[in-house]
Amino acid sequence: MEFKLKDLVNIKYGKNQKNVKNPRGKYPILGTGGIMDYADDFLYDKPSVLIGRKGSIGKVKYIEEPFWTIDTLFYTIVNENLVIPKYLYYKLSQIDFNYYNEGTTIPSLRTETLYKIDIDLPKKNIQKKVVNLLNTIDEKIENNQKIIANLEKLSQTLFKHWFVDFEFPDKNGNPYKSSDGEMVDSELGEIPKGWRVETLEKLGSIVGGGTPSKKNKEYYTNNGIPWITPKDLSKNRNIYISHGENDISELGLNKSSAKLLEKNSVLFSSRAPIGYIAINNIPVTTNQGFKSIVPNEEMNPYFIYFILKNITPLIEQTASGSTFKEISAKGLKSIKIVFPSIELIEHYGNIVKKYFEEINFLENQNIKLIELRDTLLPKLMSGEIEIPDDIEVNNDELSI
Repeated sequence: MEFKLKDLVNIKYGKNQKNVKNPRGKYPILGTGGIMDYADDFLYDKPSVLIGRKGSIGKVKYIEEPFWTIDTLFYTIVNENLVIPKYLYYKLSQIDFNYYNEGTTIPSLRTETLYKIDIDLPKKNIQKKVVNLLNTIDEKIENNQKIIANLEKLSQTLFKHWFVDFEFPDKNGNPYKSSDGEMVDSELGEIPKGWRVETLEKLGSIVGGGTPSKKNKEYYTNNGIPWITPKDLSKNRNIYISHGENDISELGLNKSSAKLLEKNSVLFSSRAPIGYIAINNIPVTTNQGFKSIVPNEEMNPYFIYFILKNITPLIEQTASGSTFKEISAKGLKSIKIVFPSIELIEHYGNIVKKYFEEINFLENQNIKLIELRDTLLPKLMSGEIEIPDDIEVNNDELSI
């Protein structure tokens, strides 16, 4: 059946959060970029589709828990007699709301325009089947993301315990510093005896990137050599990366300053912005927005990954530039770090390697699940694919 969006929702404006804001509050304060803070009160406590009003207006969001939205983000009161809220979210996610932009300098949407959008809905029993199928995929993705976050946190906690707090196991298996392990002075403060101050280049080769000329089409190709930009990492916040938006050809590689980075290098964005970090799980190249570290033979990428995460604020302070901050290869090489024994670095790597391998597996699984969901979604919304009455899908069957 055909409806106008006005038949399905009441679009409400967000409100200023000043009087409810509390970092310890239980309700998320949402803007177009996601969670901004927390609040002691909520604007709405039922399932809602959120639509950007100003700024980032391209895609919708969905929430089921009580929330507060600021005035740049619409929330909706859904007419559940006609549409299941999650089904409406999937339906609206197929719309590029930039098409309805009425702002000149800042993208903006008006309720009057949104209410006129045509929405074709099937019967609610069909809506429910579609939601159940897509929900199963989304829940699997979300569960994987939680496991990934826990594994990264576990690895980072161990890194901090050993290499920041100096509580690595001593020869008796006890925490070094709290067991009165000997500390010595250094230019970076007290460090364990036997450790030393080194520069980042001690970890491996620091390699820049490059951009083949966009004027020569032969330098770019499909299914070529992956070419990564900081923009790719802004879209893909995974720990591991194998492809970006574009691939370059062998000719493009040879005719530019781009370098082929071997597997398990650590990519570090050196400008616009500084501090995106990823590990490549296949050989890749990057543009000049990176200063990546190719680990030395005795080094592992996991230790380097957390070293870089730990010292990113220091790197940002060292960066220079008028238009945007950038850290040069020379500047990055000169950054000083506390350097433990190679044996301890190897020990750490041996412990967390299994965590990172699981992260890599789950991230790859999520990529395939997202591709599956995004392939099914428009076909389910259009009715091109119909779900049989007897189909049931659960998380265990989604091991791709």
